[in-house]
Amino acid sequence: MGFVFDGNIMQLETSTLYNVEVNDKNGGRVFLGLGRSFGNFRYPRYSRRLLFSSESGANSPVVSAKTRDGLSITLSMSFQYQFIRTAEAMASLAINFGSVAET
Repeated sequence: MGFVFDGNIMQLETSTLYNVEVNDKNGGRVFLGLGRSFGNFRYPRYSRRLLFSSESGANSPVVSAKTRDGLSITLSMSFQYQFIRTAEAMASLAINFGSVAET
């Protein structure tokens, strides 16, 4: 999913949310015109998983923390997230946080 950035007037067009996934059957060609592109405003359409672990393939290492008593603990955790797929919600995300890096 993504928005069109108009480089001619330097403005992000947030009225329409386009399907810009590379290998998606529902996606298609979109003629944007000169100076317009999807740029860095692409977001994953499906849920993503973040894994904090010592396993191979983890996104980040385990999280080290301390309890109130000062004892050291290590946390292995995993969670999934998915963006709300409306133009308004994604526009708010693009304006406040920029783009999401694909992994």
